[in-house]
Amino acid sequence: MQQDYADTHWRHPYEDEDDYPSEEIEVARKMMAILSAVIDEMPDCPEKYGVAYAIGANTLAGRSMSEIAAKLGTTRALISHRAVEFCRRYQLPPSPYMKAKN
Repeated sequence: MQQDYADTHWRHPYEDEDDYPSEEIEVARKMMAILSAVIDEMPDCPEKYGVAYAIGANTLAGRSMSEIAAKLGTTRALISHRAVEFCRRYQLPPSPYMKAKN
């Protein structure tokens, strides 16, 4: 794994890095890079993209759920459901790529 792989494959757009010790940030970046690489290896399906949206994986490359759904021949709602289900199962907050419920 290249040193800058995590930096180029995932950066939380709202993270204030000054609030965290640099070692924790580096570990989090490496873990996200590993998760993104694993997701990249999965076959294209709603579950893959649900997990990707749930964790904010760089594999999305700025693509919308609607765009991914059209490519897969499914609905945006199914991908969204998979993302929400994943967050709920693992007690994760929604990623910045998911709509927040008000």
